[in-house]
Amino acid sequence: MTESNLSKSADQFTEQAIQDFWEISCEFYALPAISSTLLTLQNSFGLQVNRLLFTLWFSYRIKQRIPAKPLKSALKLINTAEDAVEQIRSCRLQQDKNYPKPHIGNHERVRYHLLEAELAMEKEVQCLLVKHFVSEAHLLEVFAQKATISAAKLSLLVTENVTLLGLKEAADHNLEDQTQYTALMQQIIDRWLEYLEL
Repeated sequence: MTESNLSKSADQFTEQAIQDFWEISCEFYALPAISSTLLTLQNSFGLQVNRLLFTLWFSYRIKQRIPAKPLKSALKLINTAEDAVEQIRSCRLQQDKNYPKPHIGNHERVRYHLLEAELAMEKEVQCLLVKHFVSEAHLLEVFAQKATISAAKLSLLVTENVTLLGLKEAADHNLEDQTQYTALMQQIIDRWLEYLEL
């Protein structure tokens, strides 16, 4: 296989991985009580939902710990994209606050476009996560294999990867917040295992 064909194949697998991550994220998010739990983690604890979804997806599809080598540089770039998501979300929420329903005039259209922009940036964050932690870490062949994993091993891997991406630090340092945060995270992991039918 020529270098050009290898590059094309890697690009195709990268696109497949990005699409797979996006589709699974959307399906999982749409399950009963998942979106509300994720939004609580986001709004009350500052958790980056895409990082958690990526942790779940990566642990399931790649079946490895998130590689440490690109972690620092990749997270710096991903932080910039996440900041853009936050800015768009803040603008959308401000729009909702200033113009409560029913919207009149162009406000509904503006809200729709803000939501579309927010989702587009969310997808960009997902693209960056896959690119840096799967494609550039040379794990595309692992993604392509689609091997199986036990529920116990997957649960342990998710917990390790949550720590690697800094998601354990989202809770404040008081015990009540940590307890609630831990319970919500466990609910998400349990529902993820149910979703995968493991």
